[in-house]
Amino acid sequence: MSISEYELAIKNKASIHFGGFSSDQQFEWQYRLEAQPQPDFNGSIKLLKENIRDHSSEGFQTYILCDNEGQRDRFAELLDDPSDAFRYTLSVETLHQGFILKDRKLAVYTDHQIFNRYHRPRQKKRRYHGGISFKELRDLNIGDYVVHVDYGIGKFAGFRTIEIKGVEQESVVLKYKEDSVLYVNVSSLHKLQKYSGKEGTQPRITKLGSGQWARKKAQTKKKVKDIARDLIKLYAERKQKDGYEFSSDTSWQTELEARFEFEETPDQMDAIKAVKKDMESGTPMDRLVCGDVGFGKTEVAVRAAFKAVNDHKQVAMLVPTTILAEQHYNTFSERMKHFPVNVDNDFPVPVRQGAERDDQKAH
Repeated sequence: MSISEYELAIKNKASIHFGGFSSDQQFEWQYRLEAQPQPDFNGSIKLLKENIRDHSSEGFQTYILCDNEGQRDRFAELLDDPSDAFRYTLSVETLHQGFILKDRKLAVYTDHQIFNRYHRPRQKKRRYHGGISFKELRDLNIGDYVVHVDYGIGKFAGFRTIEIKGVEQESVVLKYKEDSVLYVNVSSLHKLQKYSGKEGTQPRITKLGSGQWARKKAQTKKKVKDIARDLIKLYAERKQKDGYEFSSDTSWQTELEARFEFEETPDQMDAIKAVKKDMESGTPMDRLVCGDVGFGKTEVAVRAAFKAVNDHKQVAMLVPTTILAEQHYNTFSERMKHFPVNVDNDFPVPVRQGAERDDQKAH
């Protein structure tokens, strides 16, 4: 389509203009939205309910936009059922800020503003299932240790384009013992992992063709089987014992989780559900939650602790350093400040037999 044909096609169509305009610009019609900002509820469900009821009596319809399905489900539990006197709709949508249009009798609220949470636009994240990711590959430095599932530990030596049967292919170059070189096609990245071991120690580089790596894998597999056998026996014994069966989530639990300032990651949500399931079962709980720094492990602990407190239990959290104890104390205090929960980090120092007692406190 030419420019003249395009102009002719849109000539008789209505158009909407965005952006800044000068005062002398003329349009056939102008429309101004007299919008008011979303009120500050400061995380109070009571104030939100009162607002919805007041608006409903004036003929308003209230929409609450939730960042994810978990938040929508929590609001469904926290709020009364919709009715003519309590008109609202829950929807999973993302919006930076809520607003009120009085002329249209419309109120649109966002869940992150209701609970003073951070707003993060929804992003589709690519997940990797095994192997080294492209980001990790880009971050590798020459000389970094890399493990190939079939050939063992080598050193990263960069990238190289090689020709195989007349076809050029991008490959990762790994150097092994006695200057042996292995080229790994980028389509086989699932067989590579960045080496991770004890800090400050260097691994022994594998010798290609020696069978060294195959023997090491066989030995490791045997050790894993021995450990698995012992664990099966241990857990069989644990299954015979009774554990405390915690109650299902309360409305307070739902409100605490709705106040979380970040959106839960899929892995974090899976860990939370698994921990709750363990707590509500009748067998002794034994679960290890692993994750890098900043991956949300503390929030898993916060929710588990709060669930225990709701069943009139005391919770003790052990940490390796005083600084970490203070950080967790601040986090737990902030997360639970809206609920009747006592959070303390002062415990009496145990007095050793024969030692003088003092008034010092441990944190």
